[in-house]
Amino acid sequence: MRIPQLGHSLFEAHSFRQTQTAFVIREYMRHGTDLLTTPLPVFGASANVPMEMPLFQGLAAQIARVGISAEMAGRILGLIGFQVAAVLLWVLVRRWFATTAATLAVALMQFLPFGLAWGASSLIDFSSVALGLGMVVSLDGYVRRGGAVGLALGAGSAWICALVKVTTAFPWCVLLLFAFAAVRGTRRPLGRIVTALALGPGVAVLVAGLWTRFADNVKGGQPATRFLTSDELAVWNFGDVSMRTSGSSYSSLGLHAFLEVGGPLGVGVLVAVFGALADRGSGWHRWGLVTATASGPIVFFNLYAVHSYYWIAVFPMVCALMALGIVTAAERLPTPATGKARLTALLAGLMVVSAIAIPLGSSEALQFARSPSTPDLSARLAAMTHPDEQVLVIGCDWDPTLLYGADRHGFMIRDGLASSRPSAASITNYRYLLSCDDALKPEDYLPAGWRASRTADPAMYSIEPVTP
Repeated sequence: MRIPQLGHSLFEAHSFRQTQTAFVIREYMRHGTDLLTTPLPVFGASANVPMEMPLFQGLAAQIARVGISAEMAGRILGLIGFQVAAVLLWVLVRRWFATTAATLAVALMQFLPFGLAWGASSLIDFSSVALGLGMVVSLDGYVRRGGAVGLALGAGSAWICALVKVTTAFPWCVLLLFAFAAVRGTRRPLGRIVTALALGPGVAVLVAGLWTRFADNVKGGQPATRFLTSDELAVWNFGDVSMRTSGSSYSSLGLHAFLEVGGPLGVGVLVAVFGALADRGSGWHRWGLVTATASGPIVFFNLYAVHSYYWIAVFPMVCALMALGIVTAAERLPTPATGKARLTALLAGLMVVSAIAIPLGSSEALQFARSPSTPDLSARLAAMTHPDEQVLVIGCDWDPTLLYGADRHGFMIRDGLASSRPSAASITNYRYLLSCDDALKPEDYLPAGWRASRTADPAMYSIEPVTP
């Protein structure tokens, strides 16, 4: 069902993040993979901009060696992560609750519009979710039964998850705490809990901190990327008082929670709450799912308010709670025992169909069904320049979509500050300037002694030194 989606372009929702990921994959394909460098040629051809450890990008580059594109390789690896996460969700929900709820949770994850849209995206998020689930499934099993294999798998999953997407690791660590709280018994489980926490999340925090320090040192050493260090991004990640008291922020959170992830029209959220209140399994597990789901947007407030794809981190938890709610509703409705399974399937089907029917759900379903074309400005840039020519870009912030779509390297000047511009010594590397905003004056972004001349394309300028 998802095979055609693997060939889609990345110029859909959140193309900024998808092309940022694919840019690194493509650079690895062409120049070799080095996980200690993250090539992102939007701040110059040799720019190294480490965010998370680029393990996903490195693996996708190896997949691409069979002769496929970077975007297809990213989508294939993203889909693998999505399906592994679905399998692990089934294992966890079956262990904690029941087989019917587990199967239903996976079905919701597969067919709700949010899963349709993002299950095969060129994003690291579902792969990191698979690692988070792997941590919980393995360490929960280790605490219950012991075994070095479970401990090793759980600890390794925790470390890698923290390295590739620490914002995903956090809510799954919260769920892990509730999983351990549900374990009752002798001192032996307590000892295993301490061991699991120390070797899993404990070491994960350490390795994530070391990677962040390394990445900050690299980005901080380049004036154009200093704004991407963790200190500079603290407000962007966590939000400040003004953001956390802003009505528009809560409106965005509500849009994502009630219409995208918990659709349709918030009914899914209500069903999930009903599932949490149902007397099924351990209350520690049910309310662990609730708390872990809420912990993501509570801690990383602005990220969840601005970007809907951050909700991927908690989407399987929401599906599990919805499944519990649907199963409980089907059991309590006055129907013959022989018809309970059909009623459960009917309620789940109504949830999916109605979620697709609302405007936001239908747009996500269309994203699953069709491939957008290359942006016009990218196509024009590709037509006007040669593959080895670098381009200055103004008025587009640092959105990689433009340069990725054109398959060009360049320097995207974010604002009028000197730190956002290429050095005067490197200006000779650029023959053209592209402006995404007609109100901007190209000369304001060039060093003294250089001028910009219009070309046949109104957005493109040739740049050259002023002759005496």
